[in-house]
Amino acid sequence: MVACILPLHVFMVADRLAMMKVIGLLGGVGYLVDSVLGLAGVLEFQDDNFGGRLLAPMWLLGLWLFFATTLGSSLSWLSSRPRLAAVLGAAFGPVSYYAGFNLGALQLGAPHLRSLFMIAIVWSLLLPLWFRVDRYFASSGAAFRRSTV
Repeated sequence: MVACILPLHVFMVADRLAMMKVIGLLGGVGYLVDSVLGLAGVLEFQDDNFGGRLLAPMWLLGLWLFFATTLGSSLSWLSSRPRLAAVLGAAFGPVSYYAGFNLGALQLGAPHLRSLFMIAIVWSLLLPLWFRVDRYFASSGAAFRRSTV
């Protein structure tokens, strides 16, 4: 699915190169952050993924790649509000991981509340940073935000 939808999204934006940079950078760094959270015991993954327990499962990379596409479109209203982005990241970042836990997609390290708290801290820092990165690439190719997807 990722291999079909992401190229379509990139094709539909005005500045394809800027969009590919945002998707690649944020998707890759987000995936590495989840892998580090796994190594730290905050998240636990099954052995049956690429990289065993060292790396997060590949489906998380797909989620990060898709998430990167939302910054300049459906989440753009949050771009100029870094404090609100930090608060919402702290609130809803853990909610998404908790949903994944309840669906059986991942495990939270014990105690669960501590893991969710660590995820909240990470997301409160990352979400405003992602918007800065997005704005940086948008300023280098100002038209890339105008997606029709």
